[in-house]
Amino acid sequence: MRAPGDALPTWTLPDAEGHPQPLAQWKGRTVLINFWATWCIPCRKEMPALTAAQRAYADKAQIVGIAMDDPQAVRAFLADHPTGYPTLLGEGVKPDPRAVLGNTRLALPFSVLVDSDGRIVRTHLGPLGTRQLAQWLR
Repeated sequence: MRAPGDALPTWTLPDAEGHPQPLAQWKGRTVLINFWATWCIPCRKEMPALTAAQRAYADKAQIVGIAMDDPQAVRAFLADHPTGYPTLLGEGVKPDPRAVLGNTRLALPFSVLVDSDGRIVRTHLGPLGTRQLAQWLR
């Protein structure tokens, strides 16, 4: 299990269209990884704040969603509710990336802040609000 100060694992996950996307492509930037699912009401309520934060901090940070859900459900959801940040698919990845990053309950939403060197800074279980996003991404 990884903890703050540890390096983020070198995962490559498919995007919603099935194209492999290495998380390392965002090294050199602050990255906020947000685990979510289409059926998770707190996740859905958090998304507008994440989209606004991506717009506000685009020059400093990158938000990346990781959907822990059926790929078809994710594609349908994103078609109706587009975000301003990339979404990757984490469903079925073993070991579960949430557990690897310290969320042994596998609860959602779950967010991980990674610094520009690819090291885990902090994690948060539950939705992030606008104020907390601003503190994390400044």
